[in-house]
Amino acid sequence: MMKAESTRDMNSYDKKNFTVPAQFDRIDAITADRNLSTEKYKRRYKLDKKQNDILNACGASLPRLDEIIDALPTKTSC
Repeated sequence: MMKAESTRDMNSYDKKNFTVPAQFDRIDAITADRNLSTEKYKRRYKLDKKQNDILNACGASLPRLDEIIDALPTKTSC
């Protein structure tokens, strides 16, 4: 399997799993849960290969994703 340079390249070799809606579904599946004792969010699951491929093609990285999750607000104001 070749390394994808963009999401268009990924769609060219896997038309079922790398359509734009499928890519959004894969990224949307990344979840973060709040630790009740520390009130901080943490990524719940390890990313699968397809999620890593999509992030890499978009120029994102796993450490950057974890930074975004760490920056989530700890309390919601009502």
